[in-house]
Amino acid sequence: MKFATFALLGVLLLGAFASMHAAEPAGASQVAVSFAGGSTWTSATTGICIWYFPVVGNLDAGSLFAADFTGTPVVDRAHSYLLWVSDSSVQPLRVTSYFLALAPAGEGTIYYTNRPDMRNFSDLTKRSTWGEPVATVSAATPSV
Repeated sequence: MKFATFALLGVLLLGAFASMHAAEPAGASQVAVSFAGGSTWTSATTGICIWYFPVVGNLDAGSLFAADFTGTPVVDRAHSYLLWVSDSSVQPLRVTSYFLALAPAGEGTIYYTNRPDMRNFSDLTKRSTWGEPVATVSAATPSV
């Protein structure tokens, strides 16, 4: 994904939580947003990326993740209130010793649910259990 997409996502997320939690300005060495997760190939040229956000400004883990039976927030995809999901496709390039691919600009959707334990990841094409889509971020294809 392009830097502009990540920057827009950061602004979007911080803006969405501004009314819920007073955020202090981030200094040059502070992390404002971070993400973790992974991707799954659905064919030789398509895949799905699913990311969650361990850091959003100065929100505590309890604001971003559901707790386990001990009351401690669990920082993982299965407990995250917010998920970034993007379907991706690539155009493989012919290279003999490495896998090289061109990834065009795409779109990401942010899902929110207050019951992440109800999500079902067994079929990644059925997203009805993932929560409500609260934002869609598109990256335009650059023109040459």
